[in-house]
Amino acid sequence: KPVPPISDDLELPEDFDLSLADEIETDQASQAFATEIDDVNAELDRLAQNLEHPPLDEPRFTAEDAAALDDEPDFDFMAGTDEAATKLDLARAYIDMGDADGARDILDEVVTEGDDGQKSEAREMLSRLA
Repeated sequence: KPVPPISDDLELPEDFDLSLADEIETDQASQAFATEIDDVNAELDRLAQNLEHPPLDEPRFTAEDAAALDDEPDFDFMAGTDEAATKLDLARAYIDMGDADGARDILDEVVTEGDDGQKSEAREMLSRLA
């Protein structure tokens, strides 16, 4: 099949309309923009008044309030937990990771600090590590 020749003719048809019909839309857009600018300016004025005259009924944090906070006891995140039981769990994790020395150190602490059941469990775990 022969390929039709490419035309170098870049002329537009005579009835092609190049006029811009945006003139009407431009007037409407400028009116809408002016209205939006007025709204923004009104909002900025309202916000500026709030900054100049803040409400007086807002609570204020004083130096006395800060000093009163210093009297509160420190938060103990371990309160209510059994340290020896936590150490037994940690020793199990060390054993699972293959860190026998770390597990021995923790189990020795449980043998010293734990209740009778925990001490017995710690000794049993130590005997399995040997």
